[in-house]
Parts: sequence; C-alpha cells; structure tokens
Amino acid sequence: MEPEIILRSAAVVIALILLVSNFDLSAYWNKVTAFFKRKPKPNVIDEEDVVADKPFLEIVDLWYSLKGKCTEEGLDQAAEKLDEVFPLFNSEE
Repeated sequence: MEPEIILRSAAVVIALILLVSNFDLSAYWNKVTAFFKRKPKPNVIDEEDVVADKPFLEIVDLWYSLKGKCTEEGLDQAAEKLDEVFPLFNSEE
C-alpha cells in the first residue's frame, strides 16, 4: 500500500474515534452486554429431593423417639399403630 492511503485511512479512523467518543453510548453498550450474559437458572428445591436427602437412620431414630414418647405418655394404642404402620422397624421383636 502507498503511504498516502495508509495516512488517509489512519486519519479517517482517528476522526471516527473522536466523533464517537463525544456521544454517550453506555445505554447501548449495556443492552448489548446484557444480551450476551447468561441468565442464572432459578434455584428450585423439590420437596421430593428434600425428603430423599434425609438420612435413613435419622428417620428411624425419630420413629423410635416418637414411639418412646407415646409409651411414656400412656398412649399404648398409638404405639401399637406405629408398629403396624412401620413393621420393618420392629426387627427387635
């Protein structure tokens, strides 16, 4: 390329940069960057996941404490019904 064309091209580019720098383009820039940003996925917790995450031994321990409270308070029928509803927890009998 000839030096004259390079100088003219550089002058046009510098003139365009000076012209554009006088305008406030931040609103447009924010729209363009917002378009390309990834939107975060909503953090949805299913009730099934919460129940599935509880350790099995904790549930068994709560069952034994409920049965113990029923027998302490004299609620023998409630303790028997707990035995009927959860027969697998009665392995010691």
